[in-house]
Amino acid sequence: MNRKGFTLPEILGVIVLLSIIAIISISQITNRVNSTKGKISDAQKQLILSATKLFVDENRLEYKKEEGNVYCILVQSVIDGGYLTSPILDVEGKEIDYNTKIKASYINDKFDFEYNPSGCNRKYENGTPIYFNPVTNLVCTEGEANKNMNSNGTPTGIKAGCMKWYTFNDSSDSDTVNLILDHNTTPLVAWNSSGNSTDGMKEVQDALVNDIKIWNENVKKTARLITADEVAKIIENSSFDSSKSTDTVYFDTCTQLKSCSKGSNKYSWLFDYTQGCTTYGCNVDDNTTGGYWTSTPRANTTNGVWNIHRLGTLGINSVANTTIDGIRPVITLPKTILQ
Repeated sequence: MNRKGFTLPEILGVIVLLSIIAIISISQITNRVNSTKGKISDAQKQLILSATKLFVDENRLEYKKEEGNVYCILVQSVIDGGYLTSPILDVEGKEIDYNTKIKASYINDKFDFEYNPSGCNRKYENGTPIYFNPVTNLVCTEGEANKNMNSNGTPTGIKAGCMKWYTFNDSSDSDTVNLILDHNTTPLVAWNSSGNSTDGMKEVQDALVNDIKIWNENVKKTARLITADEVAKIIENSSFDSSKSTDTVYFDTCTQLKSCSKGSNKYSWLFDYTQGCTTYGCNVDDNTTGGYWTSTPRANTTNGVWNIHRLGTLGINSVANTTIDGIRPVITLPKTILQ
């Protein structure tokens, strides 16, 4: 008698086929859900873009109409400015991500706006002033920073509160930006009193830790000293290599020729508040300190470290010297904080 049925290989084949069908179906459903997630209607998009245009027009001092300028504006910023009201819902009825960016590009004498572009990060030019409080982890104003001064009108030694910073070596591909403080938090300190740079930073590291002890934890994690190679990049000296270079590097031709007037150095912001620096093109003298340390030892020696000097130079100082250089912290912030 013939018995009709399925063999084991046939059953396994059916199971495999059903599994493949199930995987394909789930993948298609997932892709369909993901493709609609966060999407907004054309009418909502136009409303957001129109509101952003008004926001930019009303804040024209911040969003300058200069050919090629690109700004990345958070939807949340437009809401905070009072130009949009929340909630804003996507096509599924869920609130959109208010950290979504609108790209504002000034091209051919007008701003063009793009909602949620594939890439959008503002590039900060070297020396762009930023007012930021590392304790509260919030931006502040120039007026607040100007109040946060010593009795002699300089900020040297100020470690907290609203302070002035400068951006450097930024890229539009980066979600973060580096900032260097405009003054020394500790005016004068040895890099390492042992006199040996191979022992690493000691006193200068201890002083940095002390200077930032009440800062916001997220800010504190990024605090450091600038490197000599970063300085070389700022001043566009492509021949400098800290692993080989041993000679002083001048920021600008005027310092090299010793014929600078106050504020004339292209990189004056990089050595402001150092003693006698206006003779070499900085903006503001401060008799408290001559310069500040980098974190980079000089090549081919055990007792020298690169420093930023009042002469407007990337120079050398002995690691044990306590009479010339101090600490000028560098931090790294998400660009969303600044926007």
